Amino acid sequence: MKTRRNQEGIMALVQQWQKSGLSQAEFSRKHKLNNKTLNNWIKQFKENKTQINNSFVEIIPETAPKNSGQIFIRYPNGIEVELPETINFKEIKQLISQ
Repeated sequence: MKTRRNQEGIMALVQQWQKSGLSQAEFSRKHKLNNKTLNNWIKQFKENKTQINNSFVEIIPETAPKNSGQIFIRYPNGIEVELPETINFKEIKQLISQ
């Protein structure tokens, strides 16, 4: 009786073969596979791997804005306060608590 394997199972077997160091024939015998079937799976695996590798798109993140020398506080009601970076934290605390 033939055993049907899903794509994940096939990929797992191909990866096992790659790591095993065995020839395709030896691996096929050990796992009771037809050698031609394993060979087809290996070709399929290589094609899929190539397609996956070619489908990536380079993403270049925007650089973080440079420190503008200012501190911005946005209150829940939408009011925004822009303060100089040199302001001390006690003054900020007073502004926030008002």
